This record gives sequence, C-alpha cells and structure tokens, in this order.
Amino acid sequence: MKSTTKQWAWGPTAHWKLYFSLKRFSKKFYYNVSSGVESRSNYSTSSEGSRNEVLTNNNNRRLCSKPRKLKSRTSSLVRCFSSSSSCASSSRNDLFLSNDQINQAIWKNENVIYFDSQGLRCETNQLASNQPNEDQLFVTRSYLNEGDVLVGVIDGHGGSTLGKVIKARLPYYLHSSLCDKQMYVKHALTPSHLVENMLDDGENEFSLNDDYWMENLDQYMTELINNNKELTSYVTELRNFLSGHTIYQEQYNSPYENITDAIRKAFLRLDNDLIKEVRLLSDSNQLDSENLGLALSGCCALVAYILEDELFIANSGDCRAILGTNTNGVWSSVQLTCDHTAAANSEEVRRILSEHPIEESRSCIQYGRLLGRLAPLRAFGDIQFKLSAEELQNIFRTLPNYKILPGLRSPPYLTAEPDVFHYKLESSDKFVVLASDGLWDMLSNDEVIELVAAYIEGTKIDMLKERAHLFGVANCHDIISDPNAFTDSSDENVASFLIRFALGGYDQENLRSMLALPYPDVRLYRDDITVSVIFLNRL
Repeated sequence: MKSTTKQWAWGPTAHWKLYFSLKRFSKKFYYNVSSGVESRSNYSTSSEGSRNEVLTNNNNRRLCSKPRKLKSRTSSLVRCFSSSSSCASSSRNDLFLSNDQINQAIWKNENVIYFDSQGLRCETNQLASNQPNEDQLFVTRSYLNEGDVLVGVIDGHGGSTLGKVIKARLPYYLHSSLCDKQMYVKHALTPSHLVENMLDDGENEFSLNDDYWMENLDQYMTELINNNKELTSYVTELRNFLSGHTIYQEQYNSPYENITDAIRKAFLRLDNDLIKEVRLLSDSNQLDSENLGLALSGCCALVAYILEDELFIANSGDCRAILGTNTNGVWSSVQLTCDHTAAANSEEVRRILSEHPIEESRSCIQYGRLLGRLAPLRAFGDIQFKLSAEELQNIFRTLPNYKILPGLRSPPYLTAEPDVFHYKLESSDKFVVLASDGLWDMLSNDEVIELVAAYIEGTKIDMLKERAHLFGVANCHDIISDPNAFTDSSDENVASFLIRFALGGYDQENLRSMLALPYPDVRLYRDDITVSVIFLNRL
C-alpha cells in the first residue's frame, strides 16, 4: 500500500497534455471559424441560408457550418473533426454544447446507493469515450450478511464483451467464496439468490437482466450438458461452486487471510472458467461472431469489500483505489492498490521476467507493454496471452486470418490473480475512491482527495473558481466575481464532480470541447471514465 510518485505521475502529465492541446488547437479552430463567418457575411444569401446557418453559443460567438480553409497549424484539428462520420455539417452545432447539454452528458449515468441509515453510501458515475462503453460497474450486497458491501469497477479493452460478462458473474463468484457453506444449505439458496445488485432497477444499463449469462444461469448450464455430455463434471462443479457447496477449508493464522484467499481464488476461478468455456464453444463449433468478442477481449477489475470496519481491496490491472483520511482537519490520501503497468510498477515487471526464460527478457515487455501489445500486466480474458500457440490455433481454426502474437514462447504471460490488501478502517477514514484509469490519466491521488474534500466541505465552487484563475482561463476575472458561476452543477454527486473537473470543468470552453468531440476522435484525448466513491460516515 505504498504511494510513490511514479504510480501517479502519468496522471498530471496526461492532464497537462490534454489541457494545453485543447486550449491551443480548439481555441484556434474556434476563432478562425468565427472570423471566417464574419468575413463572409455578405456571401450568405437567402437561397444558401440553410447551408450556412449561423449558430450562436452562450458567449455569442458565431460558427458557420461550412468554414473556410484554415491555416496549416489548425487544419489538422479540422480534418480530425470533418473525418468523423458523426461530425457531418448537419450536426455541426454538436461541437458547441449549451450548459444544459453539458450537465445532461455528465449526469446521465450518476447514481447514489444508500446501504444503511448510518451514512454508508456509494456515489457512482460513468462517462463513455468508446462506443459502446468498455467500462462496467457493480454495487452489491449479500442477503446473508447485511453488513457487507461489494463495489467493483471493471475496465475493458479490446471491446466491451468480456467486461459485461465479468460485471454479471464476478459478484456471484465473490459472494460464493466469502459466504459459509452451511448458510447456503440452511436457506436452500440458488445462484440467482446469492446477491442483490443495488444498481439493478430493470431500466438502466446496469441491469443484470441484459446479460445472457445471468438471465437464467441454471438453464445455461443445463444446455451445456445437453449439448455435450462430457461437460457434465465441469458444469456440476460450477453449479456447486455458485450454490455455496464449495468451501475453502485451509487453516490460517488470521481470519482475514481466509477472506483474502477467498477473494483471490474467486478471481482465478472465474478466469479459468471463462477459458474453459471458450474452449467448449470452439469444440462445439459455436465460436461465432457473437462469442468471438468473449474470446479476444479482456478487462481489468478492482473490487472493494467492506465488512463492518474491515476493508479488503482486490486489484487486477490498472484501475486504482485510494482512501481519503482527515486528521485534525488535514486531508491526506492513502493509495490502497498498485497499478499493474510497466510504467508504474517495476516489481510487476520483475515478476513477469522471473517467470520466463532469460532469453525472453527483451521480448516479454516491449515499449512498456506485455509482448509489445497490452498495457495492463494483469487482466481477465485475453487468452492470446495465456494459451500456447497450438491451443490458440485449434480454438481459432475457423478464423483463417488469425495470427499468433509474435514472441509467444512460454505462456502464460498474463494472469487475473489480484493483489488483495486488507485495511482496518478508523474514524479518521472518510471515503474510498475506486476509479478506472480514465480518471487517473487526468488527476493525481492528491488532487482527487482535495476535490472530494472540497465537495464534502461545500467549497467545490470556490475550487472551480480558484483553478480558473490558476490556469488563466478566458474571462476568469468575470468568473471569480460572478456569484452564480457554476451553479448549474450544484446538485451533482461527487463522482460527477470529479469527472467534470477531470475534463477541465473550471474552463467552460475546454469542457465543451471534451464533451463534444465525436467518436472515435475523442479517443485521442481521453478514455472511458468510471468513478465510485464510498462514504464511510457510519464509522
């Protein structure tokens, strides 16, 4: 649980790169286009009015839907905009959002979940960059242990397929490992009764019912047996595990080691089952376009398990969890996880190199990536990093263009085994922030703690005005003197506030640019962002 500058230095670096690139290029694009409209005011006629409709934003600046040719320094950004299919002239006004549109984009996925009357609650939000969003989020609690809370953030890559599956199944695997077998036998619970998903209201995108895997888990396993009798032992083992009949009987010196090991084994069991199921789909010739994403995509996972005043954090990948503490009025951050990336974690690099022959010391990690391809060094899925070349050729035999990764000599190179940390919560511990790397690319640990503290203390508007002055944004003196500045964001939850600030919310022009960039151009500037803040007020 050490907090080093190397583990978050990339965040501020990316933030400054993002901020100044947008300030430099989007502002030049904006003013050049505006000047083009003014210089051609006599050109527009009544017959061409619909083509050259002049749009007006909140600052009364003008934009023509058909701008003139710009200077070379700004032409690259214009090409970036015009090359996107979603940025046709008919939707050009999407480049300049109103305040209401900004708020709607930020607030779209925010949620507040209350766990008890003593103040334990979780505030969440997501902002997509990919289409569809590759990040996932779950918040659950067990029917058996009312005092426990399970919150997970999942960061997918290579597509959204596996992230949805992990979101649906990981809570079941975790609760099955954590709960006592006798409780399940006594209450005769089925897999669908293990947990209650606090975000599953049947209407929003978090609904488990949207996933084929969890619509009827027993029916799915029955179909596996019917299609292939050789799978009977595997399906029976999986059904028993999810029904609580599999329990770890190892003896430990501390009861917390039992919980830590149960969480670790739940991660590994789920990843192993996914690989088995991909093999089964291939053997039964069912590895079609719908299931191909499951075989080729991957995801990182970060889970917080709270049991009264005990906090367990499991991390596999590049998501991050930090703890906000307040001692005598002074806020500080404690990083609870270590990023599993080459740039942030030299110990992780040494671990990987030690597991492979010395002649692979230059090929295992190339350009800061696993085999030169994958940035996170631990993840679910990504079977192309875990299986041998012969196994992969057999699985993807129906894909003639599939190519084995170069340098695949002694797999597996990747594991889903998490680092699990145990932390004894105290009265000075106020909140825990879980987030995908999309947030940490923009903000450092200390910045996030400072922002959440400002939100708690009711000084978040002052924070926005202070940063507007610090960064010298346009009209910053007017913003500072305006008592109604940023009032539109007064009702958002803390996760939304963090996302707003990460995108330059103190600079309205910068924020509009970040939210208006169309896909896939937006991927050049930011990743999917998922934030979950757990308030520990009951302590």
